[in-house]
Amino acid sequence: MTGNQLDPGGWPDQLHQFVTVLRGNHFRVSADEAMDGLRAAALSGPVYPERLRAALRATLVKDADQVPVFDRLFDLYFVSPGTAGARGQGDPDPANNPNGDQGDAPRDGYGDSLLDGDPDGAFGDPGLLNAMSDLAQQIARGDRGAMQIRIRQMGRRAGVENLRNFWQEGFYTYRILEQFDEEGARASIRNAIEQARAGGNPADADLLQNRLQAFEAQVRDYVARQMQQRDLEYLNRFRYNSLMDRSFYRASQDEIKLMREEVRRLAQKLKTRTTMRRKRARRGTLNVQETVRANLQTGLVPFHLKYRRKHRNKPELVVFFDLSESVRAASEFFLMFVFSLQDLFQRVRSFAFVADCVEVTDYMRTREFDRAFEDIMSARHINLYRHSDYGEAFRQFWTDYADAVTPRSVFIALGDARSNYQDHEPDLVRKLSSRAKHTLWLNPEPRGSWGLGDSVMQDYERSFKATATVSNLRQLEQVVEQLVTNL
Repeated sequence: MTGNQLDPGGWPDQLHQFVTVLRGNHFRVSADEAMDGLRAAALSGPVYPERLRAALRATLVKDADQVPVFDRLFDLYFVSPGTAGARGQGDPDPANNPNGDQGDAPRDGYGDSLLDGDPDGAFGDPGLLNAMSDLAQQIARGDRGAMQIRIRQMGRRAGVENLRNFWQEGFYTYRILEQFDEEGARASIRNAIEQARAGGNPADADLLQNRLQAFEAQVRDYVARQMQQRDLEYLNRFRYNSLMDRSFYRASQDEIKLMREEVRRLAQKLKTRTTMRRKRARRGTLNVQETVRANLQTGLVPFHLKYRRKHRNKPELVVFFDLSESVRAASEFFLMFVFSLQDLFQRVRSFAFVADCVEVTDYMRTREFDRAFEDIMSARHINLYRHSDYGEAFRQFWTDYADAVTPRSVFIALGDARSNYQDHEPDLVRKLSSRAKHTLWLNPEPRGSWGLGDSVMQDYERSFKATATVSNLRQLEQVVEQLVTNL
């Protein structure tokens, strides 16, 4: 790297590190999207931050709700505190800027312009730098763009990614400066300062001293910004864990909205993971005999590998869920998972009930989930105002939809099993459960309350192969993940 130009290898490295920061803050950025961001940034260039911000935002941000977090991370990573809020001014055109004014130039993440750096002519004795190493000369010239790249490199070498608490900032600042001291950079500049003072050149000595102090401030500011990024990651993790453990029945409307977004994200992650696992399973294990036979003509050099292929049919899923007010929130979030994961099953049939049982498969299959659930809850097809009657719901299901449950079916019931002291048909439930390949009951109430009062959960538990409590997103994620993994 020469002068004040960004290192061609350093600019992609900076963007790669920024993508890593985004991923640490729950942004889903694939390798292809990261390359798109790099290409867009190359077109916009590193000179003007708002152009760079727009290019990266367009390629790396998928959700409008993430834009404020992206902007804050961008400011922490690229823009100095003094200019972080100066947006909307427009970027000056270099063609109309003959005097070389930097305008709204990007900052290096340490508070100074990437275009800073004085030519050798700024020193009264230009030969003062000749005895210095390239690294020391970059510090002496105030080449902040170059130092940005080197400080990041030294920071990774010093293990700054392990920074967790603000009281560690001094320690990691010292470790990074040690990395520079191993190359003799600061010692070389101090020797030049003493040489300038001894030679009666105090202006050069003061300039070098200021440049050295500015470099050390760069390092401190870099470490402080790393801590700020960790703080943001910590806050996001704290919010995420709080959200995952928040009871469906104590969540505010804002938390419910965030939970819905999180269910979509988790469902996409499970879908991707399960799809990849199934692809590997279809390939099967290596068949040694067939491989040897296929490669006889090549002297047993295995150019053609043969596998024992496994043919696994997708299971069928039957969902039977309670829409009474006491369990409605749990049903909604579970249905969001089912809606997002329908492609993993050969067929999905969905049945809602309070007392009457109604099939809602068509809503779940053909529409956006929010609209589908709104139509299900519109009370046009089901009376939501009746008291829960599990016995009546199971009787209607057996009479009208028993053929939905086959030996290939996974039958999942979701409800609190509170029958309001009505006949709950345990024998019918046992007969229905015996027809399915696998059965699972999800109950939003803790196990300690099963069987208390009008709860008939203990009777149903004897008929189902598995039961689980799902009162928050973490429990629901674990159940759904185990379900799709084992199928």
